[in-house]
Amino acid sequence: MNKNIWLTAGIAGMLLGNPSADARAEVSVQINTGNRPSFEINSAPSFVYLRTQGFSVSVGSPYDIIYYRNYYYINHNDNWYRSSNYHGPWMLILNQRLPYQIRRHRFDDIRRYRDVEARRSDHENNRYQRNDDNRRRLLDQRNESHNQKVEEQRNRDANNRRAQDQQNRDANIRRVEDQQNRDANNRRVEDQQNRDANNRRVEDQQNRDANNRRAQDQQNRDANNRRVEDQQNRDANNRRAQDQQKMNVHNQKVEDQQKSEANKKRVEDQPKKDVHNKKVEDQQKKDAKSNDNEKNNGKRD
Repeated sequence: MNKNIWLTAGIAGMLLGNPSADARAEVSVQINTGNRPSFEINSAPSFVYLRTQGFSVSVGSPYDIIYYRNYYYINHNDNWYRSSNYHGPWMLILNQRLPYQIRRHRFDDIRRYRDVEARRSDHENNRYQRNDDNRRRLLDQRNESHNQKVEEQRNRDANNRRAQDQQNRDANIRRVEDQQNRDANNRRVEDQQNRDANNRRVEDQQNRDANNRRAQDQQNRDANNRRVEDQQNRDANNRRAQDQQKMNVHNQKVEDQQKSEANKKRVEDQPKKDVHNKKVEDQQKKDAKSNDNEKNNGKRD
């Protein structure tokens, strides 16, 4: 109920037009959007035009207001609100419905662009440009007010025509039937849209579930492959260890065989060595005896 009241008040405000430009500095405007926060703007904000980005951002205002193509935008608590006048009324707008020129920038970057351009605006020429931009926006607001008055006149003319048509009962019946048909068609379209949205949500959930299952299956396969690979590595290491043990045993046997043969050969060669040594010793004794005889013979001579 509260939202409907504020919506009605907003529509009435749009139909009644904007306050005059001369009085806007003295008027305190507070916009309440039901459960949404209120915006209080005491005077017409000044803007800095960001040429590279293609829109204007307010300076010296309690809110960071973006002006783009005859609309004002405010970002509050990660929600975007739009209005055709800085007085409001402000309507909630989805992020995907934002103009691309605004949506493609992060809000922190927009503030930084605004601050850089504002510092540049201290130069005299840029101040003149900012004043021109503000005057252009005020002129756009006046044109919009005129368009709203023209639209109000059109609405009054339409009401007069409907009052004249009301005198004709058959025409009234046809309009009522047409309205009922349009309402029925709108309800069918809305129901179809809701069904399509639900089907898309179900399909998206099914796709996410399928993707999750595939990801889980892949993880399980990867884990199994790692376990198999680890087991293969362990088996290979065990085989290498067994082969090394066998090789060590074989080498030890060969070494033991070689030592045994060497010992056996030494044992077999030892008698030969003893005989040889005995011959050498006997020869040495003979040689010594011969030498002694020669010495004795020399002495007798």
